Amino acid sequence: MVYRAERRLGDATQTAALKLLTVSALAADGRQLQREHQALARLQHPGIVPLLDAGVLEDGTPYLAMPLVEGERIDRWCAQQALSVNGIVTLFRQVCDAVAYAHRRRIIHRDLKPGNILVNQDGKPKVIDFGVARAVEEDGPTRTRMTCAGELVGTLQYMSPEQCTENADAIDIRSDVYSLGLVLFELLTGERPYELSQTPLVEAARIIREGRVPRPSTHDRALRGDLDNIVLKALRK
Repeated sequence: MVYRAERRLGDATQTAALKLLTVSALAADGRQLQREHQALARLQHPGIVPLLDAGVLEDGTPYLAMPLVEGERIDRWCAQQALSVNGIVTLFRQVCDAVAYAHRRRIIHRDLKPGNILVNQDGKPKVIDFGVARAVEEDGPTRTRMTCAGELVGTLQYMSPEQCTENADAIDIRSDVYSLGLVLFELLTGERPYELSQTPLVEAARIIREGRVPRPSTHDRALRGDLDNIVLKALRK
């Protein structure tokens, strides 16, 4: 749940987005959560909406505070602007640059989807909602857990195969790359590789783990060649 809020800075105020998190979506170790928030607060990139503050309310609900971004989600913005393939690729490269910046700092997003990539009035994409991100351990991938079904369904369409298993203990930057591949496929073709909105959770997870991803050029022959290869490489299982 996200609220519009005001953050006081002395005599000035800053409009912010206040996101309340469910405990099941977070690590059980409060110290780990604090370390992750500290890592997120250090992300300073023009394509990433930064973390302003994080903590726990009096009732025990964890929260994140971020600058409020006025913008349109990337899929709708591309459709409204009727962007060419070159225009979509140029815009998407900026998204990849922002995510790569986070990866170089050992942060994985874990919830990349069109709704978490906003395009502002200047036509610049902003990656938002690092609230479910994780800091990768120095010796390898981060450990995570599946959340409850109600939380999974909201972003299941853009999850990587390893995020859809009960043994999802080796999620690394490749999971973000997979999700980006799904977003790019949708931006280029106007379709998703597979539609899961009406599919039972267990079957949807199986499709994500085992299903064959079609070439984007099956929707538009103009995408043959490099774009086919780039998308399929990102979606390799």
